[in-house]
This record gives sequence, structure tokens and C-alpha cells, in this order.
Amino acid sequence: MPLTKYLPAFGIKELFDKFTPLYQKADGLLVVLRKSVLTKELEAADKKRDELFRGFYAVVKGSQKQLAADKQKAAERLYNLLQDLARRTGA
Repeated sequence: MPLTKYLPAFGIKELFDKFTPLYQKADGLLVVLRKSVLTKELEAADKKRDELFRGFYAVVKGSQKQLAADKQKAAERLYNLLQDLARRTGA
């Protein structure tokens, strides 16, 4: 049962009718604002992730020049995996 049927009895129907579209507009603006804030946070997180990946990638690439053969082989395998990941994800 909608409560709006009681508005005339309280003498607030006119005010309610004016308030409703203003509330809906404000609510719509809040939705846009929330999306904007989340977008900025996601962009910042994506940038940080990409920076970390590039740094890790550089370390692994450099580690292929290790003097220890076992570490060199491990770095080569990891480098190949990272290259494959980068191709698949566009990183």
C-alpha cells in the first residue's frame, strides 16, 4: 500500500510533488559522481599494476644474464611466461 495516498491528509502532497523530481535528479547526479570516483580509483590501480609488471618484467629480463646457470634458466623460463602473458593481456 503506497504511503502517497496519505499525503493530502497531512497537507504535504504539493511539497512532495515538488520534492520528488528534485530528489530523483540529485540521486542521478550521485550515481554519476560515484562512478567518476570509482573510475579514478580503478585507473590509479591499473597504472600501479602496470608499473609493477614492467618493473618485474625488467628484473626478470636482466636476470637472464645471471652467472649461475640454474638461475639463468629459471629467469629464461619466467621471461617466456611473462612475454606470453603480456601478449595475451596487452600488458
